[in-house]
Amino acid sequence: MNQTEILRSYQHFYENIIPKARCSPIWNEKNITGAFMWASFCEQIYDKYSEDTEIVANLDEGIHQLTSSHTGMSFCFKNLKQSNAFLCQSFLQNPNIQKNFLQDIVLKIKPSELDFDKVSLEVYELDTLCLELLQSLKFITFQDSDESIYIEIKAELLLDFLKDAIIHLSTEKQYESQLSFVLDTLCNSQESLAILLHVLASDADCEIVSEIQDFALNWMLLKLLDEKIGSLAHFLWKQPPLKLRKIARKFSPFSSYYVDGLTQCASSLSPEYENLTKCWKNRFD
Repeated sequence: MNQTEILRSYQHFYENIIPKARCSPIWNEKNITGAFMWASFCEQIYDKYSEDTEIVANLDEGIHQLTSSHTGMSFCFKNLKQSNAFLCQSFLQNPNIQKNFLQDIVLKIKPSELDFDKVSLEVYELDTLCLELLQSLKFITFQDSDESIYIEIKAELLLDFLKDAIIHLSTEKQYESQLSFVLDTLCNSQESLAILLHVLASDADCEIVSEIQDFALNWMLLKLLDEKIGSLAHFLWKQPPLKLRKIARKFSPFSSYYVDGLTQCASSLSPEYENLTKCWKNRFD
C-alpha cells in the first residue's frame, strides 16, 4: 500500500465507520462484524509500518491535516493501534445497540487484543466525566474581581466540550437533541447564562464553533419569544450594552430582537422614539 491508500483507509474508518458506530440505528451482526474487520485492517497497517520512522512521519502529517480540517481535532498514526478498542467504545456509546448484543458478537469474532470489559469501563468513566463537566458549569461562589476571567475559562471549557461532542453526531436530530440538552441545563442559573453569552460573543475559529453559536442563538431567541418577559429576558437586559451590541452585530436575528427591545423601551419613555428607532437600526444595517 502507498501513503495515499493508507490515508484513504484511515479516512474511511474515522469519518464514515466511527460516526455511524456512535449514532446510527442501522446496525446488525453482519455490519458490526464488517466494521471490526476494518478496525483490524487498520491495526495491521500500524503493525506493518510502525517501525519505519520516515513513513510514520509522513503519515502523521497527512493524518493530522486530514482529521483537523474535517473534525477540528488532531489524530496521528499511532491511533491505528487501538482501532478495535476505539470502534468498540463507539458502539457502546450508541443508544441503539444493546451492550449484551455487542458483547456476544465480540466474543464470536474475537477482534485482536480487545478487552471488552475494559473498554466498557472506560466508556462508563467517559460518560461520568461528561456529566461532571456539565455539573462543574453550575453556580459556585467567586470574587467579583475574578468574574470575567472565571466566565471566560468556563466558556472555553463548554465550547471545547460541545465541539468534541457534536463532531461524532451523524443526524440533525441527534445534533439538536444533544445541544438542546446542554443549553437547557445551562438555563438553570444566571452564571451559566453568562457563560452562554460569552460563547456567543467569542470569535468563531472554525465551522463547528460557528454552527454551535448559530444553534445557541436560535435556541436563546426561541426561549425569549416563548417566555416573553421572564428570567432569561430579565437576565439578558441586565448585561453590559457593549456585549449585547457585539452579539447583535454578529447575528442579524439577535440584532432585530435587540433593536425591537430598545424601541419598546424608547416608546415608553419618549414620544420622539421613532427617531431613536431609525438611529438604532442604522447602527446594525
